[in-house]
Amino acid sequence: MKKLLCVMVAAAAACGWAAGLRQVVIVSRHNLRAPLDTAMQDLAESTTNKWFAWTSAPGELSRKGAALETAMGGWFRDRLGDLGLFERNARLRPDQVRFIANNMQRTVATARSFATGFMPEADVVVEHLPFGGPRDSRFALTVSHSDAAFSNRIDRQLGETFGGGAGIDRILAPSYALLSRVIDYPSSARGRRPDAVPFASTGVSYFDIIRPPHSIGLHGPIGEAYPVADSILLQQYEDPSAAASFGHPLTWEEWRLIGKVKETYISMRYGTKAMSAKLGKEFLPLLAKRLERGEPRLTFVGGHDTTLAQVGTQLDVEPYELPGAVEYRTPIGSKIVLGRWCCDDGIDRLSVDFVYQTTAQIRACQPADRAHPPSVVRLRLKGLTPDADGRYPLADVLPRLLSPDPGS
Repeated sequence: MKKLLCVMVAAAAACGWAAGLRQVVIVSRHNLRAPLDTAMQDLAESTTNKWFAWTSAPGELSRKGAALETAMGGWFRDRLGDLGLFERNARLRPDQVRFIANNMQRTVATARSFATGFMPEADVVVEHLPFGGPRDSRFALTVSHSDAAFSNRIDRQLGETFGGGAGIDRILAPSYALLSRVIDYPSSARGRRPDAVPFASTGVSYFDIIRPPHSIGLHGPIGEAYPVADSILLQQYEDPSAAASFGHPLTWEEWRLIGKVKETYISMRYGTKAMSAKLGKEFLPLLAKRLERGEPRLTFVGGHDTTLAQVGTQLDVEPYELPGAVEYRTPIGSKIVLGRWCCDDGIDRLSVDFVYQTTAQIRACQPADRAHPPSVVRLRLKGLTPDADGRYPLADVLPRLLSPDPGS
C-alpha cells in the first residue's frame, strides 16, 4: 500500500512538461504469421482440402506481415510527430526509444519491422532472450505453480463469464456448424476416427484447470475447433479469395462466427482475472514502471494476442468489439497504445487506444499511411471517470498494473 501511495503521488506531481502527449507505450500482437507447428499435423488431418502454401516456416512472420508492420511503424512515426511526441524528421536518440520482444521469431521480426518503419535511419536493437533458449518469463503462458484456491478461482470466473460447458455450446454452436461445413470435417481423417470430437454440442467439461504444465486446458469442441479457426483466419488474410474458405464464399457475418471461436478461446484461456494476474506478474509492472518514470518516450513491446488479453483484463476495460475486424478483440498485428498526457490542469492522464488495421486492409495488403490510416478505438475503463477526451488520471490507472487483481 505504501508503494502504491508513493506511485500515485509521484504520478500526480510529475506533470512538469508543457501540455501534450509526453510518452507512449505500445503493446503489440505480432503481425501475420503461418500456423503454429504444433497444429500442422492436426490441420492436415482435419480436412481433405489443401491449406495455403505459406511464405514462412510454421509460426513465423510472413512476408506480407513484415510489409504491413513496416508500414505501420511509418504511420506511427507520422502520427506521433503530429501529436508532438517527436520532432518531425529528427534523428531519435537511443535513450528516447526502447524495443522489447518475446524470444520467438514472429515477435522479434514484428518489432524489427515496426522499428524499420518508425526509425528507418537507425540500427535499432530489439531486446530479447536468445532464440531457442528458455522462454521469456515476462511473456509467460503457463504459471510456475498453483494451488486449489487458484484453480477454484479460475473455474469460478470462467463459469460466471461463460456459463460452463453448456454456455459455451450455446455461444459457439453456429460457429462449430459453420467450421465443420467449411472444412468438411466429417469426411476428414480426424473426423472419421471412432474417438473424434465433433464440432457440436457434447455436454463435456471444458475446463482442465492448472494441470502440469500449469495452464488451462480447453477440451471438447472448442479445443478441437480453435486451431482450425485460427488457421482459416490467417489463411483469409493472405488469400482473400474463396480458396481461403475452401471454395465456400462466406459472408462477413460468417467470418465473424469463425473469429468468435478464436476470440472466445483466448478469453477463456488467458483472459480471466486470476490467470492474467498470475501470468502478468512481471510484464504488467514493467509497463507501469515505464509510465511511472515517464521515459523512454516510446516503448514498443512485441507480444501476442494473449499479451493484449492480459493488459485489457487487468486494466478492467469495458466490453468492446472492434469494427471492421473478423478477430474483433485482438486482431492480427493490433496494438494497445498507452499514452501519457500532461494536461492543462497539471494532472497526468492516460489514454488507452486499440490501433489495428481492418480485415479489408490486411486482405488488400494496404500499407498504413496518412491516406489509409489504421482504425483507432479509445477504450473505456470500468470504475473510473474519464475526461472529455476519454483519458484517466494516471495515478488511478497505475495500481491496476503494478498490483494485478486476481479477482474474487
